Amino acid sequence: MAHQGAALTKMRKPGCLPCRDRHLRCDRDVPSCSACRRSRQPRRCEYAGAALRVRPSVYTERVRVRGRASNSQASDDTAVRAEAADEADEADEADARSTTTIAVSSISSPRVDRDRATDAVSTSRAQQQTSLVPRLSRWSPIVSLPRHVVANPGDAELFEFYIRETGVWLDIVSPTCFFSETVPRLALHDPVLFSACLSYAARIRALTGALDPAQGELYGSRAIEALLSTLSSRSRSDNGDNDNDVLCAAVVILRMAEQFSEMQEDMQCHLMGASSLFARNPDHALDFDDAVAFWVYKRQSIRMAVLNEEPCEMEEMDVDVDVDVDVDRQWLAPVSDEAWANRATYLFARACSVCWDATLADAARAARLLELHRLLAQWHERVPATYQPWARYQAPDDPFPTLRYVSTWHVVGWQYYYGAKVLVALHRRPQDTNTTNTDTTTPANMLALGRYMEAEVLEPTRVLCGITMASPAFGATINGTAIIAWLGQVFSHRDDQTRLLTFLQDFMQRTKWPNATCCDKLQRIWSGEAQSWVQ
Repeated sequence: MAHQGAALTKMRKPGCLPCRDRHLRCDRDVPSCSACRRSRQPRRCEYAGAALRVRPSVYTERVRVRGRASNSQASDDTAVRAEAADEADEADEADARSTTTIAVSSISSPRVDRDRATDAVSTSRAQQQTSLVPRLSRWSPIVSLPRHVVANPGDAELFEFYIRETGVWLDIVSPTCFFSETVPRLALHDPVLFSACLSYAARIRALTGALDPAQGELYGSRAIEALLSTLSSRSRSDNGDNDNDVLCAAVVILRMAEQFSEMQEDMQCHLMGASSLFARNPDHALDFDDAVAFWVYKRQSIRMAVLNEEPCEMEEMDVDVDVDVDVDRQWLAPVSDEAWANRATYLFARACSVCWDATLADAARAARLLELHRLLAQWHERVPATYQPWARYQAPDDPFPTLRYVSTWHVVGWQYYYGAKVLVALHRRPQDTNTTNTDTTTPANMLALGRYMEAEVLEPTRVLCGITMASPAFGATINGTAIIAWLGQVFSHRDDQTRLLTFLQDFMQRTKWPNATCCDKLQRIWSGEAQSWVQ
């Protein structure tokens, strides 16, 4: 016990900044730790100051915090947050004093019908977690640019709609509200990001009837023109890394708007563009704590992988780790609460690739499925207690249980956990599931297979449906629709089928989220007209 206590005490000491960025265990050796010495790329082994509560920005030499002395750790943290908020407010005020009001190039001032502005799609800011101070320091090269003030009423209405509604849908795994708070601030300095926000908001307004569809298309065209212009000139920019970060955020926003199309109409242009941009910067791979835009992109690519039964692109997630690093320790290292949802996202993406890669040999597939099964069990065993539902009950007329969670990333984490669990269970062979005989025609094996399907496939799918349907957050609900639609193939009971189909159709009618293709596929499979999802 004494040895264990000493080990825990040692683990509490923070490692060097490169090891913390890479989620590696640091031995704190001087002048350079062993991980930094063995790294294939030169790394500067340095440690954060004791008073700092954030990592130094990659764009600024040091984060300066004028903290006040305090008697408790809690008051120290409060002082740091208040100091950062004051500095942000002072910067905004100084920026506003030095800024003249100019008109943003707009599309003949499109009018937003206020009488029709009450959309069926509604998300309340109260549903989000209390926002932390947006971390703008790493974007300092952008915020140093001249800021404009929106002078066009139509643009202002759409930008407000993005801030209050559509941006929130992207923040389902961001306690700092990156897309609904940080991105709007950055957008006032960057025309590409601003155009992307307006295009996304205009797309939703047009679908719900609050904006002329022709005007919505013009906003989309303007965003693409701004994006292409920046891409063509980025080679002449001295701020390539920062431009890439801004472009990544803009492209995933445009992809979100692009997703509001049925499968046969979705060209996936922005999804492919995002893949290209993220492939140029692999540093975010397996950064479960940060890289908000990357994980939005990964969830967007997962959706298409499920709908098309195809592998999920994993090239940008292949990390180069030292051979002597304990991968399990890296995987299970302490991370933030929301990072566990990103870990589950990673597991589901791996499950898609293992199950639907036609080039994978049977032996390799079986080995990877077994490894995935182990990692999923570890995730379930070690996930924080905060991920437990605050309510769980079964309505008499509902075949699916109702589960409610405190945070949206808890919903996302369980969506991908149960989705991966069922996907792996469906593709594992009988000998991989503790069945000694592959002959399923004998009564004993038929009963064993039935019990296996109920415990490993049907029950988790019902739980997943209940989690997704009970979520009040629109972004979390749409994140799970493709998964529950695909898994709905396993339902043979009429009650399960009717409940799922009714939900998908009603949700599509209320929100304009494209579920028509999924509903059609489910009906054809359940009726026996089709034998598979992709048929």
